[in-house]
Parts: sequence; structure tokens; C-alpha cells
Amino acid sequence: MAIINPKPKSLKELIRDKHYQVPLYQRSYDWEIDKVSELWDDVYKNDPGYFLGIVLFKPLPPDDLYPIKFEIVDGQQRLATLLLLLRAAVETLEQAGSKGTAHEFQRDYINQKSAGEKEERLTLILSKRDKNKFEYLLRGEPFQIKKKLSSWKNLDKAIQFFHEKLGDLIKDQGKDGIINFINEKILKLSFTEILLGTDSDVYQFFETLNDRGMDLSIADLVKNRVCAEAARQGDDVEESALTIDKILEELGSGKLKGFLLHYCWANDEGKEPTPKKRLMDWYGKRISQVGKINDFLNHLEKYALQYYINFVKPNKCVDLNKKTAFTFLDALGATRCYPLLLMGEESLNKKDSIRLCKAIEILTFRHSTILKRDAKVLEGIFYQMISDLRRLKPINKILEVFKKQDAMKDNEQFKLAFAEFVPANHKIARYTLFKIEEAMIGKKQASLSWDDLTLEHILAEKLDWEGREEYLKRLGNLTLLSPGMNIDAADEPFKEKRKKVYEKEERVKITRDLTRFPDFTKDTIISRQKDLAEHAVKIWDSNNIS
Repeated sequence: MAIINPKPKSLKELIRDKHYQVPLYQRSYDWEIDKVSELWDDVYKNDPGYFLGIVLFKPLPPDDLYPIKFEIVDGQQRLATLLLLLRAAVETLEQAGSKGTAHEFQRDYINQKSAGEKEERLTLILSKRDKNKFEYLLRGEPFQIKKKLSSWKNLDKAIQFFHEKLGDLIKDQGKDGIINFINEKILKLSFTEILLGTDSDVYQFFETLNDRGMDLSIADLVKNRVCAEAARQGDDVEESALTIDKILEELGSGKLKGFLLHYCWANDEGKEPTPKKRLMDWYGKRISQVGKINDFLNHLEKYALQYYINFVKPNKCVDLNKKTAFTFLDALGATRCYPLLLMGEESLNKKDSIRLCKAIEILTFRHSTILKRDAKVLEGIFYQMISDLRRLKPINKILEVFKKQDAMKDNEQFKLAFAEFVPANHKIARYTLFKIEEAMIGKKQASLSWDDLTLEHILAEKLDWEGREEYLKRLGNLTLLSPGMNIDAADEPFKEKRKKVYEKEERVKITRDLTRFPDFTKDTIISRQKDLAEHAVKIWDSNNIS
């Protein structure tokens, strides 16, 4: 990560003869009066040189109008607010008769124009939504557009707040008080300036300093690059941004970040997956090389909203067979397979796509869930399979690779590990028992809904029994209940639950079988789980990868 010469700077040094612009991914101006007031109090009540934190910028190529130009990564709200304060001071001084000093402040720090220059240049341009409103405020010109945007209201309230405060100051200390306040308190405010060389550096910086509450993500940077390319090609920037926003809205912010990584890996033709820290490099090249920006956006949207959304939100999948396959993978937390699934959805027919899901499910359960082996190993295997699919390798050949993995070979080791299996969460426990139930009753399973089943502890957590700490969450102490079963007996002893619940369970065989036990103890849990392991080795077997 290239961080260019971090150094302390005053506000005067930051803004004099420089220009800043807010990228499209940044939020609108959202400081309400409490934040504006807090900044005023910090500046007004403390000694000159008060520290206002780190600001992050990315240098931009110069042009004729802006020879020194930066993109704001972090610091938009503070810089915009301080420029509003400076503009309020200019207007207050003009009203007080100090037009010369007011003009100097305006020329040197707000709407700059150096000697010999023909055009003025604003120190800061906000993102598209607030650009014109902010520009008119800084130039002191009337703004005719009447909209109820919250960011515009915030801008108006901020400059009005500073007018009131500076009005009080001029009453107490005269116009010299304002001039001294600007020169000694405002322009001498101190910051630590950090310059980041590339979009990848920006992303990596926010990834490593996420504890500061920064919410910049790879999605923001991709959106900014897309909009920049749309502008370069003469396409509608707003429409391009809306496509990214649509994907964000459908997937959710927590899933979009993962999608952009998995989309890269599904379409990456390198020998190794692009590392996260180089993800923006990959997107930058792809966006610029794909030709029309709309072609890139259509491809991205297809992968996100036709394929990926079904992996992360299986209930949205309209195909019932695929919905079941994706539901099981979701229960296992099998996310490392998503790039392979994307390529499978793109290149395989429905039948082969489901066969691929089944193979991933079996291998993931054996390798990661039961044998507790490093899931990252599967990542490399899946990435190679993406390459195989891209080269049109037959699906049968790919499935053979699944069967040859170490986790698929030793059934005795698998049984031993399963016999002591403690599910990591309720989803995994429910999935495991559901698959065993499915194997026990076969086609009758069609009448049993995965969504309706609930997980039940046979020996209750709230009772005191031998081995409770060690065996409470073992699979042998868990079962499933069908909808509508009486769970009022959940905390009662086994014999009471057997009579009130298990003997009345008509649909779940794995639970009905509990009625054969006269009592249930730690030893019963051990014995029952060994019996379940005998079923498991047949269910999650390489012969079922076909």
C-alpha cells in the first residue's frame, strides 16, 4: 500500500492553491447542527492549532484550471463545513464594511484566483447531488432550485449557524475580532494529511483501519470508477450509478462486498485468484477494457441479480430444485464456492448445475464441517474448477476431481469425527439431521418442509444431568420437530417429553425413534450419535457425487 509522505498541515496549507473534489461514491453532506456546533465549540474554545484529525486524499492528474487537484477519500464533511464558515465570515465582514479583507479571504481560500489567472476555481466541489447548491452558497449567489433534500437543508442550516455565531462575535469584538479568529483559529487548524496513490491503496487503507468507523467499501470505489468511465464515454452517469445502487439494494451492503470479490474470481483468468488488496486494480482494468460501460454493467447485474442473489438469499430462487441446493450450501456457510457457482450458472445446464451443487455440498460437509480442515484449501480447488469450466471441460471430469479429494477417501476417519461432532450453529445441526431424516424415509421427505422444522435438545439445557457441559450440544442430543408440535415440555425430563412430544410426532422419523429409549443419558447420546454416523457415511459419500 503506497502512502505518500504523511505530514501535519494547517487548514491554510491544505486549501491554498489547491482544489478538492468529492467522488461519486461519497455520501451527501450530512452534518446536522449538533455536529456543526460541536466543531465550532472545539475550534472556538481551544488554543490555535487545534487538531481536527486525519484527512485522506488521492492525487488526481492536473489540468489547466486545477494544477493541484485531489479526490477526497475522508474529510469531506469537515472541509465543507469549514469552507461554509469562511464564507459566512466573508459575508459578515462585507456587511461590516471590510470588503477588502472579505475579498482576500474569498479569493485566497474559497473561490480562488491567483495573479495572472483568468478564471476562478472553487476550492471544493461536492458530489453531484450537492455540487450546485454548495457552489452557489460559496459564491454568495441566490439558488433558485427548490427541493427538500436533507443535504441541502443541512448546508443552509450550517451557514446560517455560522452567521449567527459570527454576528455575536462582531458585536463583542468588532470586525477585527472576526479577522483575528479566521487567521489565528480557523486557518491554523491542524490536520494530518495522508495521500494514497491508487484506488487499491484507498481500499486497503480502509480495510486495515476499519475500527475508525469508516464505511468506504470496494463497492463505493467500483461505483466511482464506473461513473468516471461512463462520463468519459459520454454515457449517463446517473444511470450507471443507479445500476450499482440497484445491486446494492437487492443484495444488501453486507453481501455486495463478497459479490464483487467472487465476481472477480469467476471472471479472472489468472493462474491464482486476485488478492483482495489488488481487487481495485482488476476492476479498473476490466471496466476500461470491456468496451462499452453498459456492457460491463449488464454483465455485473446479470451475475448479481440472476445468479448470486440465489446463493445468499435462497428463498428468492424460483426454481425449487436449485432453491433446495442453495439452501443446503447456505446452511453449511459454504461461501468459498460462490465463484465456482457463478461460473456454473453461466456455463452449465440446470441438471449439471445442481450436480455441481451436490458435489460442493458433500465435499464441504466432509472437509470443513466434520473433519475441520482448512476451508481455504477448497478455495484453491474451486478456482481451478472455474478454469476447467471456462475451457469447457465436461462436468463428469470435474466431478471426478471432487471424488479424489483427501476428505472423500477415509470413511473410518469421517465416522470417528462425526461420532464426536458438535454443530457450530443451529443451521448446521438442522441441515445434518434433515439429511439423515431424508435418507431414512426417502421420497416421503417431500411432505416435510425444511423451513418449518425446529431444532430440539433432547436433554434440556436447564436441567442438571451428568455430562451436560460436554454433551448438551452434541448432535446425539439434538432432534427435529415438525410444525405444530407441543414444545411446552422443552425443559422437562426426557420421560415427560417422550410422552408429551416424541410419541405424538407423526412426521419426523428421527424423532419418533426416540420413543424406543426407556431413558436418555450421556451414554445414550454417545450411542445414538454413533448410530447417526453410520447413516452419515452413506449420505456424504463419494458415490453420491455423480
